[in-house]
Amino acid sequence: MGGAIGAVNGILVSKANVAPFVATLGSQSICRGACYVLTSGYFVAGLTDAYTNIGRGSLLGVPNKILVSITIMLLLALLSRRFRPLRSMFYVGGNRQAAFISGIPSGLTIILGYMISGLMAGIAAILMTSSLGMGHAGYGISFEMKAISAAVIGGADMHGGAGSFLGTALGVILVALVNNVFIMFNGSPNWSSAISGLMLLAAVAFDALRRRRKPR
Repeated sequence: MGGAIGAVNGILVSKANVAPFVATLGSQSICRGACYVLTSGYFVAGLTDAYTNIGRGSLLGVPNKILVSITIMLLLALLSRRFRPLRSMFYVGGNRQAAFISGIPSGLTIILGYMISGLMAGIAAILMTSSLGMGHAGYGISFEMKAISAAVIGGADMHGGAGSFLGTALGVILVALVNNVFIMFNGSPNWSSAISGLMLLAAVAFDALRRRRKPR
């Protein structure tokens, strides 16, 4: 389902020329609203042990969530170097028109990128709900800010064409550490969204400085 929704977003962006922010924000509102309607705003509990063990289980003492995350990161990092469609995403992100003139199917590449993004969101949802043992339509609110902050801190360019999976993974760890350290020092968890917003602003400012220095 996550991959399918991502593909729809990709089609809206690449074929209908809808602004990426508008397409993803609109689909987010539609999907979250549908979840509220389907669940009437209640928590979805009573999940089977087979499902909850996905997020709560471990292998050789290592939690499944960590194993799955590391496996996906290494797989995508490898494919981004060896698999041509993933490698082409950097060119399309840098300059879509130039990539198209060079023979790269930019439209299909964009759709593939959105599909992968939606698939990753779906996997994250499975790990989260299975770990908590319940689901709710409100889960994941403000996670997009943390994701953008982690990617930019990890070296991704806000204008596209640059970034790495390893850098993004390190950015995720940094964002998680900042939020957890704040709570460890008896900070209110209600400040989590504010901290994520501050980190996003800092990441965007850092990206702007990095782009300004690049020509020099």
